[in-house]
Amino acid sequence: MDRFLGYLGRLPFTLVTPALNEMLQRTELAERIRLGIVHRLSELATPEVRAFLEQLVGALPESAVRRAAQEAIPRIGQ
Repeated sequence: MDRFLGYLGRLPFTLVTPALNEMLQRTELAERIRLGIVHRLSELATPEVRAFLEQLVGALPESAVRRAAQEAIPRIGQ
């Protein structure tokens, strides 16, 4: 996971979004890992990340991951 997340900011965001989407929606992936992904995304703070998180929030059931994404969105500028 760390190796994959190392590509954030180095590759175009559109290339990593399908994998990020898949990982964040997998409930069998530990919640702490998914929360870590949301945290790393919020550190990038790009308009693309904000749009991705907004879309993700609509697709996730109520969970700590969804709440973390909701909390990150306002901190990311447009």
